[in-house]
Amino acid sequence: LTRCPEHAFYKQTATASHERQHRTLTIAGISIRQDAQGRFCLNDLHKAAGNLPKDQPAKYFAIQQAKDLISEIGEHSVHTVRGYGKDKGTYGCKELVYDYA
Repeated sequence: LTRCPEHAFYKQTATASHERQHRTLTIAGISIRQDAQGRFCLNDLHKAAGNLPKDQPAKYFAIQQAKDLISEIGEHSVHTVRGYGKDKGTYGCKELVYDYA
């Protein structure tokens, strides 16, 4: 996810951790998690955007535009972690993030 440096609300840092690189994306003070495949947590993005009920990820996935995009780019583009724990949420590839925004 890349933005122009003029956008003060965006911050991305990278730190080396053993052999792989770990990135932290922060928008409006909210840390946006990524899964092992690099997909972004749409729940975190929803919080960063104001946490309005009308903009919940579940409502986005109910619209035909989202279904068509997932069909086009593949089921691997989205993954939901259910239950309890720190990784819980719905993760989407960058194309889904752009469309969700």
